[in-house]
Amino acid sequence: MLPVAYRDELERIVFFNPEQSRVTTSLLDSVRRYGVPSIVEDGNLLRFRVPAFGTIQSLLPLAKASSQCD
Repeated sequence: MLPVAYRDELERIVFFNPEQSRVTTSLLDSVRRYGVPSIVEDGNLLRFRVPAFGTIQSLLPLAKASSQCD
């Protein structure tokens, strides 16, 4: 789970990722099979929800922007 303060960044990475075109076929197959994923708030934390599985836990790596440039 991730703090709600990261919601905008998480949405950008998951739903507006410029690399999605590399996995379009697999992504569409997964959506058809399991449903459209969503990000839901669980108290002060974020979780993923997939209709076929309900709310699920995801582990996400985080890196400070400055460390990516070093």
